[in-house]
Amino acid sequence: MELLNKINNWKYIRLLYILPCAVFGWGLLSNLHYLNQQSSLGISYKYVLTIPLLVFLYQSVRNSILGWVLTMSLWLIYVILLVSKIPENYQSTYDNPSAFGLYILAILAFLIIGALYYLIRPKKNVF
Repeated sequence: MELLNKINNWKYIRLLYILPCAVFGWGLLSNLHYLNQQSSLGISYKYVLTIPLLVFLYQSVRNSILGWVLTMSLWLIYVILLVSKIPENYQSTYDNPSAFGLYILAILAFLIIGALYYLIRPKKNVF
């Protein structure tokens, strides 16, 4: 319970949203020449990087229920994409089981991040 009280401190909550915002911002700035290319989902990279950047930026500034729902929606989409690629990644890493193990660890890490975001969800600010 002590950990949950520390996590609920607004500084820690802001940090948990600013870090992904910084990652997407760095990804956007370091790949400016690829922004018009299509991702494997058929979506332009400018949208793949800009939408999460704006969601995390909004949530780090405002910390509202709307921002949390958008954040969790992005998280859920990414976890679904990761899980849907398990058979493909298993076959491609059949000769290298440690690479598949890292893939499973990445999925577990995202599940832990989702649980952490669930614990710090805002309860008052709708917008």
